[in-house]
Amino acid sequence: MTVTPQVEVAPSQRSKQEVGRDPSICFTCLDQPHILHTVTNYVSNVRQASFSDFRQDPVREGKQTSIYCRASWFKNGSDGLQEEEDPEEVQRELLDVLEQKFGALVRADLGTAQKKLGLLCSETEHCVRAVLAKIQSGDLDANLVYVLSNFKHGELKHVVEAAGAEYIFEPMLSKKPPGARVMAHDDKYTEIMKSFGTDVIGLGRFMRVLTPKMLKDINQPVINEHHGFSPLHPGKSPHHDAYVAGMQYTAGTALYATEDLDDGPVIWQTAVEVPENLGEDGFRELGVQCEETSFCMGLKKHVGNKVIRNRVYPNRRTYKFP
Repeated sequence: MTVTPQVEVAPSQRSKQEVGRDPSICFTCLDQPHILHTVTNYVSNVRQASFSDFRQDPVREGKQTSIYCRASWFKNGSDGLQEEEDPEEVQRELLDVLEQKFGALVRADLGTAQKKLGLLCSETEHCVRAVLAKIQSGDLDANLVYVLSNFKHGELKHVVEAAGAEYIFEPMLSKKPPGARVMAHDDKYTEIMKSFGTDVIGLGRFMRVLTPKMLKDINQPVINEHHGFSPLHPGKSPHHDAYVAGMQYTAGTALYATEDLDDGPVIWQTAVEVPENLGEDGFRELGVQCEETSFCMGLKKHVGNKVIRNRVYPNRRTYKFP
């Protein structure tokens, strides 16, 4: 079988003000003839637009070759600014072209507005602070709308509010009460998260399980962050437990939350070897840095539409684009 060669188009040289957030698509399917022609024809002739970025990667998986493709485009009006397109129209055309013709798994991001982000955290707050720092530096192109916590923070509340986001403290019972009361707490959290209309939710070391019902009712992508030792060293002191167990590496993993909790598709994983002379405190500090890096990168890949589920193992793996 002839494998489609890797194709990459250099990003457009437009300024950041001109680019904004270009419509983009990611898709994956079996390697087939005419894929490149179909995508370029759609963008150039149907949309009458220009590519701002295009990448097509062939990947050998088992006895088959998968294609992972990402394309973004722009349409300039007479004033030089990008024209607004009808997302529903583009979505319908893309599904017709890619899903029906090639059986592709498609992820489309057709809006031009900045993505709205909500964060959940518990007592440990370093992941939230890392996201705030990335947003303020411009490295994470997202609008943090709220931080919801089941632990009452003092300084973090002021930091979040100073960044223009809303901080919400909503305690949850630490001991399992009767089922009806648990459901009431779940419903309250679900109501809060849905009320903000965010595009994605991040669990920055949020020490409570979102039930399958909550995930279904929220109906938004949820990205979880956990230490790289889970499920080998679960609980509140994973770094201590891993250090005592003689682990030589520490890590952090960002993944999509599913009904199976920590078994969702992995978006980003960061791991480092820990020098022997660092001791337990150094071991923990490196682990914290890994968690911050993987969480921010997981969110960045998602809001930038640069990640899609693996074609062969969609419930466990993803494919990331540069």
